[in-house]
Amino acid sequence: LAAINGAAAVQLSWERNTEPDVAHYRIYRAVAEGEFSLLHDKHTTATYADAQVRSGQRFRYAVSAVDRAGNESAQSNSVEVQVP
Repeated sequence: LAAINGAAAVQLSWERNTEPDVAHYRIYRAVAEGEFSLLHDKHTTATYADAQVRSGQRFRYAVSAVDRAGNESAQSNSVEVQVP
């Protein structure tokens, strides 16, 4: 997982899961050192723009893959960004 921060949005990108039964991704976000919460579910591409950020705040992100049966993988490595 990689993140590029900007004043209007944080751009996330990751390597696609190559398992044939992957249905979608779940994107998680935490504010500063807070707990992760689900930001977006059923995302089908390996990029996401979080436009719900505020200047001066610090965010952490993680992503997981979900297969067709609903099984969720472990979360990816987390990335942290400071929004300018």
